[in-house]
Amino acid sequence: MDAEGWQRLPFSAAVEINPRRPIARGTLAQFVDMAALPAETREVRPCRVQTVASGGSRFANGDTLFARITPCTENGKTGLVNFLPTSGEVAAGSTEFIVLGPRPELTVPGFVYYLAKNPAFRSFAISRMRGTSGRQRVPTSVFDDFEIGIPPLPEQRQITAILFSVVAATLKTQAVIEQVQVIKRGLLQELFRRGLPGRHGPEDWMAMTLADAAAVVGGGTPKRSEPTFWNGAVPWATPTDLTRLRGRIISKTASSITEAGLAGSSATLLPPNSLLLTTRATIGAGAINRIAMATNQGFQSLVPKPGTEVDFLYYLIQNQGLQLKRLAAGSTFLELSKRAVRGFRVHMPPLSEQRRIAAIVSSVDHIIEKNQAVMGRLRMVKSGLMPALLTGELRVTRPAGVPC
Repeated sequence: MDAEGWQRLPFSAAVEINPRRPIARGTLAQFVDMAALPAETREVRPCRVQTVASGGSRFANGDTLFARITPCTENGKTGLVNFLPTSGEVAAGSTEFIVLGPRPELTVPGFVYYLAKNPAFRSFAISRMRGTSGRQRVPTSVFDDFEIGIPPLPEQRQITAILFSVVAATLKTQAVIEQVQVIKRGLLQELFRRGLPGRHGPEDWMAMTLADAAAVVGGGTPKRSEPTFWNGAVPWATPTDLTRLRGRIISKTASSITEAGLAGSSATLLPPNSLLLTTRATIGAGAINRIAMATNQGFQSLVPKPGTEVDFLYYLIQNQGLQLKRLAAGSTFLELSKRAVRGFRVHMPPLSEQRRIAAIVSSVDHIIEKNQAVMGRLRMVKSGLMPALLTGELRVTRPAGVPC
């Protein structure tokens, strides 16, 4: 049932598909290519000025650019044009854009953008893609075949303002994360170049190999064909688990194995507070386990010996990751061998200094992790709000105070 006061129309009746935006061939104009079209943010930014050719898309302020080709469609590349300095100015862009222009009597620009970002519509458009593998495109007919609810213009503006406020908060949080990450990189370099203020510097730290500081333990994969080896009580990590982490602590894994699977493979049960270090594909990514777990062969894990603080070891690897990656070798794919990890040269301060350095850097990491958690919550809010607002399930009753 449609929300009270809303019209139900085909997408193409509420929005002008590839509206005519005249611009003479040979004119110098702002140009937007596919790489410049955002996936997460809203605003489109031009990438260069160039001479307009006969092909390509044409658009003005207020138009939405919708990527029609795989994988850009699936990645959500969509943007709202608002960068042109003068009214009526036209820009040019990729042939792989579908331009969506608002119909002034029916839709406002920001609402059109969010209609194009609506997960329900995007899923429909992706299901209708046509073409050869790797070159599939969304046909413009999808806009004729998908119906949408259109609220009155004032409600559209309020919906747009609410959704954009969530995006703006997400962007601000992302900016904080990036700024703190810069601070962290500088802090790591300073602490590992000079040491703690008033203490002996790294030139006085003990030179050793990673094998002197920790036992280096490989992983393994139980036989997939043996059901008694899988879905047991032993967490079993793969490098994919690390890509999902926010922060340095891994406390759960997507897969688990049984004690029989552990005994029947080269996997080893790592004690808590070991350092999991990826050695294939993405080389040098690390995480600290706070619970006992095993890993697959994509890791060489470090079990600290007495006198080694695992959190310090984690930050040491982060600081010296580039040197470690250079030791990777292989003909089919690069891999960091156990021998290379064991022989990697490091300098270790006394345990008390290790703990102090780790505490300083981890305090910065806590700020990053806290803001990453906020980012996650904001994305969840947006994913819940968008379908509710765009279907009228959630009605806007008060002005949001942000024009669009």
